[in-house]
Amino acid sequence: MPKQSFVSRRRISNYGGLSMRGNTRPGLLAILVLGTFGCATAPPPSHYQVEIPLLQARPTDYQAGEGIWYRCYRREDAIAIVTEFKAACLALGGSPEQCQAILPPGDPL
Repeated sequence: MPKQSFVSRRRISNYGGLSMRGNTRPGLLAILVLGTFGCATAPPPSHYQVEIPLLQARPTDYQAGEGIWYRCYRREDAIAIVTEFKAACLALGGSPEQCQAILPPGDPL
């Protein structure tokens, strides 16, 4: 007796059982309109150029342990570097919270 193969005659659909019978133009038009006008546009690119400040003193490297090194900058140099990068973050559209540009009350910087 020959082996019988069992094939399902159910139609498999990627639409969860919904059929796309009839005229699909209104649905496709709605998808096109929502896809075109429903998305927010990105802000225009910023013309801000990051300018790394010139250091007043050469940084010093210290070894704190096996394979652990620290680079130390003068306070004024470190503040200038951090300020420049925070300004770049804000210019590129980051929020003050994301750019960590909000000082806690009483922090002199």
